[in-house]
Amino acid sequence: MDDEVYAGMSMLRRDIANIRCFNHAQREAAARCPECGRHFCRECVSEHSGRFLCATCIASQSSGKVDSLPSRARLRSMMQFVAGILLLWTLLYGMGAGLLQIPSVFHEDMDNSARYWDEP
Repeated sequence: MDDEVYAGMSMLRRDIANIRCFNHAQREAAARCPECGRHFCRECVSEHSGRFLCATCIASQSSGKVDSLPSRARLRSMMQFVAGILLLWTLLYGMGAGLLQIPSVFHEDMDNSARYWDEP
């Protein structure tokens, strides 16, 4: 079993060493573009948004419409906004309903000596 694993690893190392740049056949590949899947040398790739991309993929991303948020994230943020507004409205409505439940005697005759909490 160990011999098969080592043989597979040596074959993998040999294959990796033979991978050449897509644009320059004489150069050894240093990176693989995650968008197109092609291998490129150090001169053909550049870092873009934290990933190493080839020039073709960078050009296609920059020429296309730049979407700051995916549609699911945009929908989620809109739903959170609507839920927040509904929660705020419910709380304010409940506070108003609670204030309406206070008896009017509590508000009347506050200037006189008779107080609501003093009455029998």
